[in-house]
Amino acid sequence: MKKVLLLIFLLGIFVSCQETNGTVSTTKMELRQLVSKEIITKNSSGSFFVIMGGYSSSEERRDVIKMFVKVDNSYYKLLKLNLEDVNVVIDNKINKPYLTVTEQSNWEKTDAQILQYIGYNDNIYLHCPEKYLPEKLLSIELN
Repeated sequence: MKKVLLLIFLLGIFVSCQETNGTVSTTKMELRQLVSKEIITKNSSGSFFVIMGGYSSSEERRDVIKMFVKVDNSYYKLLKLNLEDVNVVIDNKINKPYLTVTEQSNWEKTDAQILQYIGYNDNIYLHCPEKYLPEKLLSIELN
């Protein structure tokens, strides 16, 4: 009897888990605000011993996009992403920009779960018309 109950329990667990084909995508998540910014990080260090010493400094520049994303049609979440990690899709047919994220996963996830751990394997797509492009992209002239 115990084996039958254990078998039914394990079968229930395996049936309840929904496995996907390896990729999971979010729905179209509307953006409330979209700002691009350059972040400059400066580091410096120095040391000395008796009469000798040394000093070094470094500067790192990163372009980031900050946006409020509407998650699960209930609340807004602030995202700060590096510009080089975002794929920009220019679509003049849409009125409002939106974000989609595709993740490599074998399990169904909500939009909030996907946004919680955006990693380097995720494909991030920013869909927007030309008038809403981040400022860093506006200076590009195509001939």
